[in-house]
Amino acid sequence: MTTSYLTQAALGQADLLLRARPLEVVLQDQSVPAYVKSFLQEVPAMKEFAISMGLTPTKSYTKYVAIDRKSVTWVVSACNALAFEPKLYTFPFVGSVPYLGFFHEEDALSYFRKLSLDTSLDVSMRPVPAYSTLGWFSDPIVSSMIQGSDFATVLFHESLHATVYIKNQSLFNESLAEFVAGILTEKYIIKKHGERSVALDEYHARISKRAQATRFLYASYQELEQIYRLQKDVLAQKEKILQKIDVYFGFHGEKHLYNNASLMQFVSYNSGEVVFEALFARAHHELVPFLEMMRHVSFTRDQEKDLTYLVTGQPKNH
Repeated sequence: MTTSYLTQAALGQADLLLRARPLEVVLQDQSVPAYVKSFLQEVPAMKEFAISMGLTPTKSYTKYVAIDRKSVTWVVSACNALAFEPKLYTFPFVGSVPYLGFFHEEDALSYFRKLSLDTSLDVSMRPVPAYSTLGWFSDPIVSSMIQGSDFATVLFHESLHATVYIKNQSLFNESLAEFVAGILTEKYIIKKHGERSVALDEYHARISKRAQATRFLYASYQELEQIYRLQKDVLAQKEKILQKIDVYFGFHGEKHLYNNASLMQFVSYNSGEVVFEALFARAHHELVPFLEMMRHVSFTRDQEKDLTYLVTGQPKNH
């Protein structure tokens, strides 16, 4: 990895840490909007609840920093244009990941354009409201994390990374975090508002709507995966599926809404729900033993692509 990339990452992280203020100080600051305070007041209770459910206690989310942008970072990823083979980047401690994160949009855009010159790649760039340093630093609450109804889910998702993180296994790590965050969010809403609350009904409605789009996108990914495996009329069939995705989301643009790179990012966060449900059932739907089980899983990168290995002990035959 280049020195310039590592420098921007270090400076960006340092800027957040240096400007972050303790929550109790922020809550007393009259210049902080009331809606921001309403979220920050919830954080200690959310952290305590997450710990009671089995997540590792950390010093993260005891401070807050306001940034003048909607995203804390921008992520750039690339993938073979005719196969789901992502470009990987290797770092100490975290291992290989299929993306690079940038604290400045112009830096991300510059790298996006550089990768786009390679016609054998599909390239994606997306804004990210939150990230985790896996417990290496005391991550602050960043203003970009405060996105209304999804705040609890974002906080639980990022907190899970400090509890379970397996080197070189991005798909497993992100999908597990999304699965556990969903469980914790529902349980937290029930604890705070009750099982027959409007808040819980609204949460279920959001999840149901999101699940429809998730199923459609995952099915599209599987169709493309089969096309790439068979290697027959690939370009035309890929174009047809990407157009179908555009129509589904009502997207009209010069380029498609999704490509291989962005689909791979989607899959990283939305794989293995059935597998995790099965393993959660083995733990009698208790998060503490489930998370302990997840801490000790072991598989190769190829096995990661098919998480059914975690349930059966054997990879699926293709």
